Amino acid sequence: MVRCEARTDMARSTRFSAVSLAAVLVCSSCALFRGGSEPYPTGLVFPLAVDGQVAYEGEVTSLIQRTPIGIVFSTRKGRVYAIDEAGRKILWSYTIPEAVETPPVVGTDGLTVCDQTSELYRLSFKGELVWKARPKGRIVTKLAEANGVLYFGVPGEIVAWNAADGRELWRFRPRSKLTAGPLAAGGLVIIGCMDKTIRSLTAEGRPAWTFHAAAAAEEFIGVDEGRLFCGGQDGFLHAVDLSKFRDSWKVRTNGAARGAALVAGKRLMFLTANNVLYCLDKGCGNILWWQPVPARPHFDPVLAGERVVVATQSQVLVAFDIKTGLKAGEFVQDMESRSNTLWAAPFLMSNVSDESKEQGSLIFLKKVVSVLLSATLPSPLKEGQEVTFGAQGIGFFKPQFEFSLKTGDKVEVVQAASEKTQWIWYDSKEGIYTISVKAKDEKEMGETSLTYVIEKTAAAPPTTTPATAAANPEAPKAETQADKDAGLKPEKPQDAKDVGQEQPQEQQGGLKMTRNEALELVKAHLPNQNLVKHCLAVEACMKAVAQRLGQDAEPWGLAGLLHDLDYEKTAKSPDLHTTETVKMLEGRGLSPAVIHAIQAHAGKVPCESAMDWAIFSIDPLTGLIIAATLMHPSKKLEAIDLEFIKRRYKEKSFAKGARREEIEMCKNAGLELDEFISICIKAMQGIAADLGL
Repeated sequence: MVRCEARTDMARSTRFSAVSLAAVLVCSSCALFRGGSEPYPTGLVFPLAVDGQVAYEGEVTSLIQRTPIGIVFSTRKGRVYAIDEAGRKILWSYTIPEAVETPPVVGTDGLTVCDQTSELYRLSFKGELVWKARPKGRIVTKLAEANGVLYFGVPGEIVAWNAADGRELWRFRPRSKLTAGPLAAGGLVIIGCMDKTIRSLTAEGRPAWTFHAAAAAEEFIGVDEGRLFCGGQDGFLHAVDLSKFRDSWKVRTNGAARGAALVAGKRLMFLTANNVLYCLDKGCGNILWWQPVPARPHFDPVLAGERVVVATQSQVLVAFDIKTGLKAGEFVQDMESRSNTLWAAPFLMSNVSDESKEQGSLIFLKKVVSVLLSATLPSPLKEGQEVTFGAQGIGFFKPQFEFSLKTGDKVEVVQAASEKTQWIWYDSKEGIYTISVKAKDEKEMGETSLTYVIEKTAAAPPTTTPATAAANPEAPKAETQADKDAGLKPEKPQDAKDVGQEQPQEQQGGLKMTRNEALELVKAHLPNQNLVKHCLAVEACMKAVAQRLGQDAEPWGLAGLLHDLDYEKTAKSPDLHTTETVKMLEGRGLSPAVIHAIQAHAGKVPCESAMDWAIFSIDPLTGLIIAATLMHPSKKLEAIDLEFIKRRYKEKSFAKGARREEIEMCKNAGLELDEFISICIKAMQGIAADLGL
């Protein structure tokens, strides 16, 4: 009977191959006429960002599965969950008194869970208990279900139960200990035994066939097109032809095959215990490619379009191109993975766990689509200066870019949509302009902009002549050679002040800078919105620290807001950072203490006051807090606390640019580290909307 079915399968396979060959030839001919245009990528595309999450209690038990009602999984705390992936909410949960060590097995009308005492719970897809029962003997294998029959192993036996009511149907005692299975496939249940046999049983418990292998089977990783793929204790992966009961091929792997294999066309992909992802030709066993993965693999790989995604016991999700094996991208999660991923375009779902809080989260990841715009010169510019704007599309496929220029209410398209990524502006006139770029491909669209200030070119100063001097007798007299020889200095106007004399802030330049004026100055000189947000974060923290220390928050805030005013202007000459800022702020009514703090944050002058030390420490700390927030599944400041930041703080490889030794200088401002960080977290949470977090 088995041989007859095998011949039928072979005949179908032959017919399919002939049809497939004809289709390939036709498609190849069509491709010639299309000129070989590259299709729009399908499946997972990097970079990724968290788009949402569903929190739950406990740590997931290694496997999440899609069912007719949604995503189901169990946790080690004894909770079974069903998640509505569209609504991103918990549909129902069921609590089991004992801990659960294995994932549920899903049938046609419900799911079954085994607790650590070997008691089985059958739940409907509505989360209602159908039955619970404990078999004779401790369950020592994973569960399997097919056609309403539940299979599992107890010491020395394979057992079958009716999944509908929990009645035992039969038991089978093989001649030696179970080493692999049970695996339900093709109406049979397959098991591996220590005596190097692979056996199959019918749904009624009768032996169907027995295969004598070269080595005892250790793990069944799948069945496809009449072949059973299993890892043997001899270190080989075997493909067993179930029609001829012999090895079709075998290939040595450096580690034992683990979990369920993926089949994509002619490719067979699986993980091994030594952290390697293999891709074989399933027909002959040739290794097409292999790649190391970040950590010990416990979770089954998942197909996401043209990518295979691997989750391991690390924070890293990694994807490879199924054809070439080249790395397609990776995503670093805030916490370690605790299960396989699931792909439901356009979302990749992953499970992470916070062991300290005994909580887990099902996170939804989505391709990042954004447009970046850069310029060869920073704002402000002088009239007629030439500047080149460059655009970059992230998450697009062969995008076109359209550049436009806005002044007042007038918007002009200065470069129509094309593949060109640059636009040169050289006929600028005095004013405030917004340069925008739109990126668009077949499916995605995005836009961004920069604001530029164009200043009028200053006229050359007039030359003093005897005639003009006579016309203006009050003007100071120029120093002559005779005066120099006589040791005389030119007179100065009666109301002039000595240059070096310190003036009250409100009298310097005849005005006192307001916060709104400072913010407008920042926006004009820092087209990069991330830099503006950084300045706002430092400002908020400086004000909060000033209030904690009983200081006037206004000048502290101005120092924080203006501290990176020349950042883009001095990007190519970092040694000039803050030097240009001092020039920009000259005569604008800022106190010497504010100017000194701005210079101190960049190390241009020694830190002397509490304000100096505060800005010196706050500058790197805000960067670390933002980086940590972006690593959190929620990407929201409101979800961040001191404990979370301190965990990231202790990771030397995380946000290396945020120097810990500089942050810890907060003690010179009179604050201990934990209090200092807490103050800054709260301050940044207060302006979360402005920071986009």
